[in-house]
Amino acid sequence: MIKRAMMIGALSLSLVTMLDRDAEAHLAGTVLIGGYLRHVASLACGITVKGVPNPDTNPSALTCTATITEVEFLCENPTSHQVNPGQSARRTVVVSTAEFNDDNIDKKKGVGTAEAHIDTGFVVTNEDCVNPNWHVVPDSVIVQQVQVQYDTVECTGSDPTPCSSSVLAYREVKDCALQSGFGYDKGESGAPPENTEYTCNLLSRDHVR
Repeated sequence: MIKRAMMIGALSLSLVTMLDRDAEAHLAGTVLIGGYLRHVASLACGITVKGVPNPDTNPSALTCTATITEVEFLCENPTSHQVNPGQSARRTVVVSTAEFNDDNIDKKKGVGTAEAHIDTGFVVTNEDCVNPNWHVVPDSVIVQQVQVQYDTVECTGSDPTPCSSSVLAYREVKDCALQSGFGYDKGESGAPPENTEYTCNLLSRDHVR
């Protein structure tokens, strides 16, 4: 398969809660447990770019590396079912990839939007609870601090898995934090509503190809 350089540039990079089309992160679904809103937690790392080549002849993809440095979560007493918030600052790195394809590319405009989904439920364990005999409430993680690296790549592998190998075309790195005022320590009022934007600072941007 003959490859050509992918002329690619970021049009949209943001970090928000819930399912905005150009979202990079979201917290989806809430259930009230013990006075707290439990979140079904995930990161959706996404990028909107221009100059995306035809995916049939020149496949490309987004690889997202999320370095999570601060999270909040809920812990439950297995006997009394009392629920209390917990917090962890342990560093966790998660990587996910999404390919550009006919479903997320506007071929007329040459613009594509890819979104790589990351499950954050495993970043804490029962040992992170104040009492290790308590259990982490499943899917209750709220990501408070995260560094996100967005890599758009040209896929160089063979069919049927061309993106099994790749070369870097574009990289952008951001430090992001959930807005102040949100967190389980504030009870129900601390739950971030849909489309709450994270505050992000650009650390670097590099057009490699």
